[in-house]
Amino acid sequence: MMPTAEIESVESHAVEFQPRRFIINGHLQTIMGNYLPRLNSLPAPEATLVEVSPATPSQIASQVLCHCHWQPEDVRSSRPTAILVHGLEGSSNSQYVIGNSNKLWRAGCNIIRMNMRNCGGTEALTPTLYHSGLSNDVLAVMNFFVAQYGLRSMSLIGYSMGGNLVLKLAGEPWLCCSTTAALRHRRIARARSWPIS
Repeated sequence: MMPTAEIESVESHAVEFQPRRFIINGHLQTIMGNYLPRLNSLPAPEATLVEVSPATPSQIASQVLCHCHWQPEDVRSSRPTAILVHGLEGSSNSQYVIGNSNKLWRAGCNIIRMNMRNCGGTEALTPTLYHSGLSNDVLAVMNFFVAQYGLRSMSLIGYSMGGNLVLKLAGEPWLCCSTTAALRHRRIARARSWPIS
């Protein structure tokens, strides 16, 4: 249950909201949001393949494709890094992932837009299908980039099914880390930010 102060904050924000002229219906706003243009000021991404499951004698390794946007090298490791995980039938190029990546980029974050297995044209990179139990894929991506760049702060942000993966990972009993911040995206996804020790 949400604390009273948080409920009041959400309610006061809803009262202040002014919809665009001629788009006052909430359902129409949801649909139109998909068609209204969003500015994309992200720099060109660096495409990186991350192995999330090793090869076995009978299967190739599973890899996921991440599109990365890095802050300048001299400040990269000290800047917060966000891994964004899309929803069902989405990809790292989904409009909502690109839109929020732009906001995070302007706030000074490193951005990692992660494709789940078989998404974003990556069918040849894994012999298995994606599903909502593959939270270890998100952990493998996080560990890969922390090891490669010495990142100190990592936030995981998921949408719909991607939010389920993030929540599942955050609740894993074997994952020993302290929570320093929480982000929310709608009521579905909660992401945690972990200091990297």
